[in-house]
Amino acid sequence: GEYLVSGLGELHIDAKIDRPLKDRGLEVMMSPPIVIYRETIRAMSPEVEGKSANKHNRFYLTVEPLEESVFNALREGKIEEENVRKYIKEIVPKMVELGMSRDEAKKIVDMHNHNVLIDATKGVQYLNETIELVIDGFRGVVESGPLAREPCASMKIRLTDVKLHEDAIHRGPAQVLPAISDAVKEAVMRAKPTLLEPMQTIRIDVPEELISGVMNLIQNRRGQVIDTQTELGAAIIEAKVPTSEMIGFEAALKSATGGKGFYSLIDITFEKIPEDMKNQVVSRIRERKGLSPLQI
Repeated sequence: GEYLVSGLGELHIDAKIDRPLKDRGLEVMMSPPIVIYRETIRAMSPEVEGKSANKHNRFYLTVEPLEESVFNALREGKIEEENVRKYIKEIVPKMVELGMSRDEAKKIVDMHNHNVLIDATKGVQYLNETIELVIDGFRGVVESGPLAREPCASMKIRLTDVKLHEDAIHRGPAQVLPAISDAVKEAVMRAKPTLLEPMQTIRIDVPEELISGVMNLIQNRRGQVIDTQTELGAAIIEAKVPTSEMIGFEAALKSATGGKGFYSLIDITFEKIPEDMKNQVVSRIRERKGLSPLQI
């Protein structure tokens, strides 16, 4: 009996869902907006081993932060994530231009959710028959990470070695998927995991004499003023504010300016959450999802 609606923020959802339905005389009940974070890492993990349940297959891998230039290119859609192996010849020069080594770029086997999987193994028998399962295991983790089951982003998973059973029946999905999934999760947790929080860059238009109240409003919501311009008695403020702090912002802005201020969205980016807030936010997300507490 519920619909899950995705939008760029509270204002977007209100403009696209709430108002049009109410204009048609429909009663709408909406829960408070949920902010989706991204899980990421701040260091390189040691090599981690993932063993299949039958002990016949072993996967060795590391996780490290993805080059920021590559992450931004993926986020902005400058590099397509689909059909990587089919278009690897076109992808390699783009990756090299963005700072990745050519040797590493040629070994990319998958990209998903702005994460990259690299096959750095050499001469592993039967891996070509198993690589699709490895990709499935990789995708499963980056869609729901170990910290708070949020999507992962900006990570480079490097498969360094693999030992596989010669009989295909002993290296099926039930054996490979958990081994890869467990190894990636352990590597992430050993690579200083943290959260990326969405940040909204906004433009606020307000009469010049009301600018101080708007500045206080931005600062009280962990915001950062990027630029301020005044012209003919009007002020234009460009600021960056965490999306989680933007809930109720429109009403607060109207209250602080007597209804004379309004804002518009310019861009959304992701930045690492302040370290002193990480545990609190992770706990809040896990509680909302019914997950047990996690010691980080």
